[in-house]
This record gives sequence, C-alpha cells and structure tokens, in this order.
Amino acid sequence: MDTFKCDEKTMQLFCKQFYTDKGYAHAERVASFAREDIRYWQEKDRDFVMCLAWAHDLYEDTNCPHEIFTPDFDKALHFITWYNKETTYDRYLELIKKGRDTSHVGHMVWWVKLLDMKDHLTQTDTLTDKLKEKYLSGLRYLL
Repeated sequence: MDTFKCDEKTMQLFCKQFYTDKGYAHAERVASFAREDIRYWQEKDRDFVMCLAWAHDLYEDTNCPHEIFTPDFDKALHFITWYNKETTYDRYLELIKKGRDTSHVGHMVWWVKLLDMKDHLTQTDTLTDKLKEKYLSGLRYLL
C-alpha cells in the first residue's frame, strides 16, 4: 500500500466542497460509525479508513475530480463506487466481498461499505420499502 498522507479533518473539509448538505450529513454519519470502531484497525490504516468513510460517495455523487489522491486511495474510491449500472447491485456487492478477501485495500472498502449500508438502513424517516429491500438483500452478499 502506498503511503497515505491525509487525515480525517483535511478530508472532511475537502468533502464539504463537493457534497450536498444531505450527502455531507450521510458521509458524516458513516465517518461517525467508523470512528466508533477505529480501534480495530492498525494505527497505520486509521487515517485511510476514516478518509474513505468521508469520501466513499465522492466519485458517485459529486463532480470531484478523479485521480487526485494517492493510487491506493483512488483505487479504493473507484472500487466502492457503483459505476457500471449494467452490473447489478448484488454483483457489485459480491465483487466488494471478493475484494475483502484478496487485498488489504479491498478489506477497508468492504468495511466502509457495510457502514454505508448501516447508515442507509438506520435513516427510517427516508427509508422506503424499496431501499430497505435493496440494502437488506445486499447484506447477504457482504456478510
């Protein structure tokens, strides 16, 4: 893994430039979940994980330029982003789980994706039946 030189506060401020208020609030909740369990990650991975929690939707939901981060972080952002809508959501999640088992960066992506889904499922005021089914169904591919 390349040397990652960013901290949570810097990434938080960077993301604020790109996310909508709703997107920023979502990223803030995902980062909060990550912070609760950060002790399970090695010290050298903590900044990467926290920054990924903040940035996980940057490529999918904003006009943030690509390839401005370190190669491993950029790879993680591409990996966590569901670009190819011809690939089913379930298949996308299968690939994330496979990545968990094949690379260190993939393991971090998998964990942040679980936190992302946790946040979506806990937002009961905006959780439609369709979204609830999507995320609950998707968990079987990640767990």
